[in-house]
Amino acid sequence: MAALALLCAACGQPGGAPDKAPAVAKAAPEAPRAVRLYLAGNGLELVDGAGTSRLVAFGTPEAAARTLVERVTDHPEARTADPHCRVQPKVRLDYPGGLALHFEAGRFVAWEQSADPAYGMRGGIGIDSPRAALGALGPVTLRRVGVTDVPLEEFTAGPVSGVLLGGKVQDLGAGRSACL
Repeated sequence: MAALALLCAACGQPGGAPDKAPAVAKAAPEAPRAVRLYLAGNGLELVDGAGTSRLVAFGTPEAAARTLVERVTDHPEARTADPHCRVQPKVRLDYPGGLALHFEAGRFVAWEQSADPAYGMRGGIGIDSPRAALGALGPVTLRRVGVTDVPLEEFTAGPVSGVLLGGKVQDLGAGRSACL
């Protein structure tokens, strides 16, 4: 019985001496790390403040891709479906900042960035980048598509394609879609 009284005293339970253990300060919760979204030739890359990256690769199921991307972009502003596409269902989600994601049969298959320089590639290539910067992505092919005062050209540079207007990127995309 004396052993039980000593055990209770050590635990600070009734019948024993009060618990005099020093209070342990609780660690403050870790602040959330800012996450940035980068365009990539094989999907989208999410990079946190510590430099840890996560690839949202082409082929990722739509629900998983949206969960990851919408932590950075917010919810899509528009959702459109293409009933004429042979791959069903084909969906395009337009996000704030000019980013559009394409899904076919429930999988992430392509992205487009246009009109707004909100998102770019890790190397700095994005909307308004000069033609010369595209060489960093791989072999560049150009095709003039309009006869205007300002040259309008389509390009491919490695896994990325888009449109140049006056020698500057105006539209950028990657991925493959059976319906584009």
